[in-house]
Amino acid sequence: ADDMTFTNCQLFVDQPGLKVNFAGDVDVYGTGYYARREMGVVFKDADVTVGGNLAVAGSRFGVRGGSLTVNGSVTQRKCDYAYDGGFLGGEIFARAAPTNTPNAYGATLTVNGDWNICSGGVVRVECDQTNGAIVKICANRNMRLAEGASINSDCAGWMNGPGAGNGSRGAAYGGYGSPTNTSRVIYGCESEPLDPGSGGGNTYNYMFIRGGGVVLLEVARNLELNGTISADSNLAYLHPWLSPGSGGTVNIRAATITGTSGKVSAAGGLSSIRPDGNDEKAAGGGGRIAIRVKPATDAIDTLKSWLRASASPGMRIVQIDGKYKWPDSITGMFDAQEGTVYYGYGKSVGFAIIVK
Repeated sequence: ADDMTFTNCQLFVDQPGLKVNFAGDVDVYGTGYYARREMGVVFKDADVTVGGNLAVAGSRFGVRGGSLTVNGSVTQRKCDYAYDGGFLGGEIFARAAPTNTPNAYGATLTVNGDWNICSGGVVRVECDQTNGAIVKICANRNMRLAEGASINSDCAGWMNGPGAGNGSRGAAYGGYGSPTNTSRVIYGCESEPLDPGSGGGNTYNYMFIRGGGVVLLEVARNLELNGTISADSNLAYLHPWLSPGSGGTVNIRAATITGTSGKVSAAGGLSSIRPDGNDEKAAGGGGRIAIRVKPATDAIDTLKSWLRASASPGMRIVQIDGKYKWPDSITGMFDAQEGTVYYGYGKSVGFAIIVK
């Protein structure tokens, strides 16, 4: 096909193995009542190529398994009008298909031109919840995340996983969940993390909440980061007696990273509310963050001076004056352990061989 415009539509193409080639530009747009995340165009287990530029606003464009390659530039922006709290920004989406081994790429997103994510724009990536397959994101020129833009894999990791929680204990990954004396083991690599966070659950091993997923991002030139990149687990109340998941992975490689207000997060999940009057002690352990840039004088020190990077543990709830609260000032809230944050130098685009 030549230039294509998808306006106010909902199209799911369920034909695995399909190869879709758009020779020109693709514009995906939702407005008014149709400006919603569930609207747009999604291909299942297909290899999709956009020969020109891709623009998304008030809608979604992406793949469930397979690949999305854009040879031109990508612009994700707000639509003109969204009805009743609809979705203004444009979303690029990828969900990993199951693979033969964990940490393998179940889907890829590749942009060969500049990638501009305006305020409200979202790149959403999800791991396979059972297999642990991940999505790889490659920006082969520059990427810009404006303030209010995000790349996230929140609550998109393991449903169970090697560090899964169970009723009275939070899940582990880069740090132990709480209470730490009963938490599952920590796992993964600090300097080259690729694992999803583990899920939380209850004593009977059902009703799991997913851990944080994996944002694996390679930027060949400059990453301008004033938005948020995150792989958090649940950041809201859970069902009673349901323990939270652990934070996931954010793994960034770029030639340079610039910005003034960027945030990177792989936070563990918050505890649940128990109706029996007891304080819930379970909270999720933090995930893992690794950030590599091209070697340069004081590059990492400069980056640390403005970038907020945190693999914080989840917070547990206590009762204060008969009410459940998460006060920052009271000690003992963070019984779960913080995850890891690693800074290093390396090639902006490459690959790693992980031996387990």
